[in-house]
Amino acid sequence: MKLLHLSLSVLSFAACLYANAQQPELSFNRITSKDGLSGDVVYCLLQDRQGFLWIGTHRGLNRYDGYRFRYYMYDPEDTNSISGNHVHCIKEDKDGILWISTNKGLNSLDPVTGKIKRYELPNSTMPSLMYDIYLVNDSILLINANTAVYRFNKKAKQFTAIKLPYREYGFIALNAARFAKDSKERIFLGTGVYDCIVIDWKEARADYLTSRKFLNVLPLHDSANAISQIYFDSRNNAWCFTQKETLLTKWVSGKKINYPYSSSE
Repeated sequence: MKLLHLSLSVLSFAACLYANAQQPELSFNRITSKDGLSGDVVYCLLQDRQGFLWIGTHRGLNRYDGYRFRYYMYDPEDTNSISGNHVHCIKEDKDGILWISTNKGLNSLDPVTGKIKRYELPNSTMPSLMYDIYLVNDSILLINANTAVYRFNKKAKQFTAIKLPYREYGFIALNAARFAKDSKERIFLGTGVYDCIVIDWKEARADYLTSRKFLNVLPLHDSANAISQIYFDSRNNAWCFTQKETLLTKWVSGKKINYPYSSSE
């Protein structure tokens, strides 16, 4: 038994050495405006199917091929330019078209032709400051506009404001809030308070859910600790992020259990 135990220990040690030997060495290069980046405030990144790196900054959109930058910036005299220089989100659809949200609305960019389209809101009172984009399917986008949520039909080129239930303090989604989808295809968005919303994009409406009751992730008394991000992993566990901490709601033997992970740890 001692010999067997020793043999297993040696094999385990050898396996660890082999595994460590297979780990590739990682190296990082810092790219700043000194290297040609249009701005040092970076909001978003996307690597497209061709391998280009798209970088959204506070001074326009950058395409980086590993050697050189190409810039896409707002030009009031050029309709083939993006609508605003604060580029908050970039998403690529199945056709390779890039969908870009800015401080002044939604754009699409065809990387092959370089053609840019701006999409105007039907009403000037509708907020044009846009953040996260969620690709629901081949035709529909959801857009976080901070004080509103939009459904955009790519084929009809039409915006529809998602109807939200009345709240005295109104609706505010945190600027960095991202859409999240669970295993039941429900789409969530964190808000500036302790509630989140679940969105019915087909009916263009949403309902508030008290995050601490639905996701069981916050103490009932902690109303100031708002959930800004929600992420569902492959096991449908809900990872929730606040300014104070990270929390995990996990299903164990059919029961939902809360695991707080303090950001200070």
